[in-house]
Amino acid sequence: MDKNNKLKKYKIDEPKYQKFFEALGETSNEKIQLFYLLSLETGLRVNEILALKYADIDENTIKLSLTSSRQRKFEIGINALVLDAIKKENLLNPTDYYIFQSNKSNNVANKPAKHLSRQAINFAFKKASEITGYSITPSKLRTIYIKKFFESINKQAGHIFDEKTLKKLASK
Repeated sequence: MDKNNKLKKYKIDEPKYQKFFEALGETSNEKIQLFYLLSLETGLRVNEILALKYADIDENTIKLSLTSSRQRKFEIGINALVLDAIKKENLLNPTDYYIFQSNKSNNVANKPAKHLSRQAINFAFKKASEITGYSITPSKLRTIYIKKFFESINKQAGHIFDEKTLKKLASK
């Protein structure tokens, strides 16, 4: 990894996830690690993260406007270290539109910019899985986020969700 890598300082509470994060850095690049952290910290879906633009990032938040059958706009707070890594990516690639812009789209004249594909993310995760022996996917990171979110609500509000209910909520 690059010694200027801002994400190198990032520590994840769970050793298993930290090891996987480091394996992503060894087998791919800092953008894939950034994807991993955004997924783990925000619970966003793969396509939502890949479609993030630098214009969506504001001082400590991601401002999203999701288009689906119903318009949804919301803001998500992000870690300062992750925010710094996004800003560093923007400085390194000032002409990029997407945070996770595909390098292939830069080489094609008169073609609109494209973000990385799901296949590129899945390939990087598969390589890291082979190194660590941990079967971690982008979808699993979303489930982990949701489970932690509901556990924090349990602690704060005094509600008690059993494991079955947490799994059911995470699957939605």
